[in-house]
Amino acid sequence: MIDVSARDLLQLTVLTNMSSLSCHNLQAKRALSETEWLKFSVLTKLQHLDLGVRPLPIKLYTSFPHLTTMHIQQFRFGRAQYLITMPNLLKLNRLTLKTTATEPFDLLKDIPNPSLLTSLKISGGLGKYTREQVVKFSNLKELSLQYQSFSLETLTALQKLELFVHELPAFDLATNITSLHLDCTPSRDLQPLGSLARLRELTLRMSGPSTNLNFLSAMTRLECLDLTDTRFEPEELRHIHSPHLTYLHAIIDNPQLAHLSHLTQLESIDINNETFMMECVKDLTRLTALSCSRGTIIEDWAYLTALTNLQLLMGFMLPPMVFDRMHPHLTCLALKVPRNTRTTATHHWQN
Repeated sequence: MIDVSARDLLQLTVLTNMSSLSCHNLQAKRALSETEWLKFSVLTKLQHLDLGVRPLPIKLYTSFPHLTTMHIQQFRFGRAQYLITMPNLLKLNRLTLKTTATEPFDLLKDIPNPSLLTSLKISGGLGKYTREQVVKFSNLKELSLQYQSFSLETLTALQKLELFVHELPAFDLATNITSLHLDCTPSRDLQPLGSLARLRELTLRMSGPSTNLNFLSAMTRLECLDLTDTRFEPEELRHIHSPHLTYLHAIIDNPQLAHLSHLTQLESIDINNETFMMECVKDLTRLTALSCSRGTIIEDWAYLTALTNLQLLMGFMLPPMVFDRMHPHLTCLALKVPRNTRTTATHHWQN
């Protein structure tokens, strides 16, 4: 955050032709009063507004009739505040609402032109939305919901979906989704995900018991797979049949890393293991990035020489003599070297 004086922040109000205002990285040394915040209402040409987490006067939101993009992050933004804000936003195209309010209210009913909305992100509050309420949002392409019940049946234009839910929605008709981030109760059956045949990016967050990944066999267009916070038996990786998968982020126990060997198209692997058997990836010759997050020990480091396209190697524990065998393509190196060998390692790298 960049600290600025309240006076300097208020100087923004002279820019009356400004169309976009985002103050995420600006923090006034003292909090502005309601009267001071209302001085921003002269910026009537604003189309994009994101003032971060600030207790703003609700009246301020009614001053910008041309807004197409709005981010509201207020802890006490409830039904009363919503009713004041929404009716004036006739051109709204993208809406992000983050609140800690827990009162149930219909977030969709008061959006004046729902067919214009292409992006909707809701975090906080309570809501349960039926097919009849959602049908008006026919052009919605991006949706992010945190513990809201939402019918996806009519959202045929939806491409990017982020869900934090206790119950999975029906995905049968939402077949155009290409990106999915799912944080779900571990015991849920994930077979409905198999209908998302066009999916290219999948992030799955499911702590708890081992997860069955056989639904991956239907995702033949998958390019990016993040299973970092999901427990599964390494054998489940055999269900990956996408010839396009280039990125994998997961925790995979040794020595079952061998189940990666058929993914020869992989270009980037990010793992979280205590030890790593390099022999298991020696045939993945397209790899350009190999990283971990816990100082993983590579015991059979000699196999590194097989990865001739490697450009990034990060987070591993390596002996200093390996530096002499690094390939010239390597452009980013961030390793953990035993303390008593750091000088030697630097010498090898300089050579």
